Amino acid sequence: MDFADYLASRKRLYTGRASAAIYLILRANRLQRACVLVPANICYAAVLPIVYSGNEPVFADVGEDGNLTSATVAEVLTRKLKAAIIPHMYGNPCLDTPEICKTLLAQGTVVIEDCASAMGAEVSGAMTGTFGDYAVYSFGHSKTIDCGHGGLIVSRRDLDDLAAINAELPLHGARIDQELELLSRIYRLLRNCATSILCDAFYKCICRHMQHCFIFKASSEQIARLSAGISKLNVIIDERRRNAMRYEDSLEWNAQIRRYTFHKGAVPWRYNVLIDETRRPALIAELLRRMLPVSDWYPVVAPMFGMYRPFPQAHRMERQILNFPVVDVTEDQIQVVTSTINKFFAGG
Repeated sequence: MDFADYLASRKRLYTGRASAAIYLILRANRLQRACVLVPANICYAAVLPIVYSGNEPVFADVGEDGNLTSATVAEVLTRKLKAAIIPHMYGNPCLDTPEICKTLLAQGTVVIEDCASAMGAEVSGAMTGTFGDYAVYSFGHSKTIDCGHGGLIVSRRDLDDLAAINAELPLHGARIDQELELLSRIYRLLRNCATSILCDAFYKCICRHMQHCFIFKASSEQIARLSAGISKLNVIIDERRRNAMRYEDSLEWNAQIRRYTFHKGAVPWRYNVLIDETRRPALIAELLRRMLPVSDWYPVVAPMFGMYRPFPQAHRMERQILNFPVVDVTEDQIQVVTSTINKFFAGG
């Protein structure tokens, strides 16, 4: 199914950002003090609307690809779970989505497929976003279509209640961008130099006082930009897949740098590799010294929300994964990145 056909067959609602979309779904389904399932390595912006809507996140571990599995969901599955967010991490489809959704829907759980990084991806021969009650998409930084910010809810369900709540939300403003930039800088500093007192105080501040940065509506001008962006989706998907293959073909694989497996139907969010955790800090330092783009998302965010138990596979991913851009990057730039990595490991 083409993405345009998928949208035409369902109801949709544009939002200020994907976190606002999740908030609207939870509010419209009248969930309060309910447990909401999320993976331990999801972006914190997807967990905050659970808190802002008066509910509680319940974290699950993930499989080797960073996605939820039927087994990891079963470990935390109880009748107390009233909603679940099932993401397709890194643009890589969660292979167990059909089975997970079937299990959750059978017990009356509201299922939100988080397709924030996976617009146009497919799993089991079907478009991601077709298995749950709702699908949520993001147009934020580095997402499949990057419009700076923006979200989209797609569903076969009626969205009138969500639209009514959305209409009461404030509009995006310049102050939000300024505060988000500061928040992001502080978060990265604390994550890299964690001190429990400062971290806990900062996380509590976000949960109690920063709702305006994550829950707002889109203006009519923003909605027009989001809609126009979707018309370019096929071209963008081709670019992402083509550049991912350039990394794949240029890197020299060994025990210290391993492939992250993108499944059939994936639309890479960035190009991921798995690095020996004893070498990763030095590699990051070398890439940054050369002013080359690199990121290490996504970390385990459960501690932000008071959950400190171990999530073995999610923590393993956190220690090993690196990401590289697949849009707004030239073939020559990719070659510089890959040759730098190859030389780093060739040098021992």
